[in-house]
Amino acid sequence: MSWTPLRSKLSDGVAQSSTPYEQGSAEEFVPGERVGSRGRLRAFAAVVILMGSAMALAFFSGSYHHGNQQDSQFLSLAATETAASEAGPVAAFDTANLKKKNYDKKTGLWCVGLNAVGFDLHPTARREMGTATIPNHEALRYFHQQGSNCFRLAITWERLQTNVGEDVVDPVDGFDGVIDFVTNTLGAYIIIDPHNNDEGLQFNGIDVTRSDFVNLWKGIAKKYGSNDKCIFGLYNEPRYGFEDGVAGYFDPNVLDRDGRVIEYWRQWMQSAIDAIRALGAKNLILVPGLHWTGCADWSGNWWWGETLEGKPNQGNSRLAALTDPENYIAYDVHQYMDPRYTGQEDGCKGHDLNFYCKDSPDCSGADNGLEETIKWAKYYNKKLFMTEIGSYPAADGSASTCSVKMCNYLKRMHESDTFIGYTVWQFGCPQCDADQWTKKPLNLDWYLIA
Repeated sequence: MSWTPLRSKLSDGVAQSSTPYEQGSAEEFVPGERVGSRGRLRAFAAVVILMGSAMALAFFSGSYHHGNQQDSQFLSLAATETAASEAGPVAAFDTANLKKKNYDKKTGLWCVGLNAVGFDLHPTARREMGTATIPNHEALRYFHQQGSNCFRLAITWERLQTNVGEDVVDPVDGFDGVIDFVTNTLGAYIIIDPHNNDEGLQFNGIDVTRSDFVNLWKGIAKKYGSNDKCIFGLYNEPRYGFEDGVAGYFDPNVLDRDGRVIEYWRQWMQSAIDAIRALGAKNLILVPGLHWTGCADWSGNWWWGETLEGKPNQGNSRLAALTDPENYIAYDVHQYMDPRYTGQEDGCKGHDLNFYCKDSPDCSGADNGLEETIKWAKYYNKKLFMTEIGSYPAADGSASTCSVKMCNYLKRMHESDTFIGYTVWQFGCPQCDADQWTKKPLNLDWYLIA
């Protein structure tokens, strides 16, 4: 059995109108690490779901990011003066753009494969490689032979660029070689994925500005924009960064009741898209969201985010208003099938259970979350790309059940006609339990759609 990119009947044509309907890196997923950060996120969700009191909501709405929670002028704000001076002006949020298409290229699951890690390992070594590695060409060829036509290449910001703030990139040795091997030798696609693990939007441990971020993408676009096999993944699971005078601004646990945080993130995303297109690059752009860019909670899932179009808790929905003259952007989502959605536990109970709301009668798991996100994409006429997905065999006899559940999950993604691709987490981290290369064949067959 091998992977075959799945396409709709209009696979190479213009996407048709959809009928509207009303969630790291290898180091992040080494068992025993990062449970705290994602655990806090889910704990906050549980508090909101189970307490449901006005006191709790008032407390969470009082995030330290916000000076005036009821600033009615903010929701229609364009760039702030600071943002405009640093990264150039960005168009104001316009509700008229929410349901406009921003993708009109080939449809179906046309880009499927794995995450190729290595350049993102040992991030605290900064520009030096330390224990980081170059993805193995033999492994890339092997997975290509298994049917993969798409690889997501994770790399820390420091290994992409020596000097933050400049609009040029000078990646470490081996990076360009991997891109050349994948796109020219194998003829496959590669997703360039700035990926700083737990440090998020930082460079050498210091929060970056929107201007730094935009200049990074100017440099990437100038260097790789002529290669149409290169896909631009704007950032892995964005958090922290410097915005609105605050370091660590994009708090992954913020409930963002007034939409201020997601509005600033929309401005970062629109600024990067505009800069890439201004340089003539026509590559596919993948847009991540807040809250770990999780699939199950992308649309807010009724517990986080602002009120938009009269509906509360709309999560990342403001990003639907992003515009692209090329109409070639998709929204970048992640999903792991353990109950905490972290990829740090074996088994697949997360399909049906969210650990942090498990005692609530309204609690549901990743499968229901997928349905909510598909509804979101159909309602707003958008496309999705699952750049991280993972489920790992447990020693409890559940492997066959988990295999079927994953197959059904991927089939639902395909049948929805909202997803254009997915990349499995991961190969290239031999110290990780889920390394598909050193432990091959592991459970690679779970991710194959016959």
